[in-house]
Amino acid sequence: AARLKLLVKVGRFADAKAVADGMVAKAAKRGDTAALASVATELVGAKGQPELAAVAVAAAEDYLTIAGEDDVRALLLAAEANAAAGKAGRSVALGKAAVPLAEKAVRNETDVRFLMPLAEAQFFAGDKEKARATVEKVLA
Repeated sequence: AARLKLLVKVGRFADAKAVADGMVAKAAKRGDTAALASVATELVGAKGQPELAAVAVAAAEDYLTIAGEDDVRALLLAAEANAAAGKAGRSVALGKAAVPLAEKAVRNETDVRFLMPLAEAQFFAGDKEKARATVEKVLA
């Protein structure tokens, strides 16, 4: 993943895509969710690079498929990748699926570990006011 990150940073996007495609294919075959998450995370920030955004979506969706629809982190990464790729409808749907799971995980109304995923899910679900209120709880 370090090589991929560097390729993106220096603007070698074609090389980054080739490396990422290889990483995604191998990781998906092995069921390696950590590698898939790493690729998606590195590529989701590559603004103005639709081909890299598409690979980020593929990596995140493969991660979600392997991890399952009850994995909040997988849902949120897939929502973020789809949003970055301009797929707002899919991003919102994933955010909406993540909200009840993130709510269920909240054990303490002041614990960042539980509230930040909830705020992120609310944001991707399109409920920015609830997301803002959740973030305010963290900051209080």
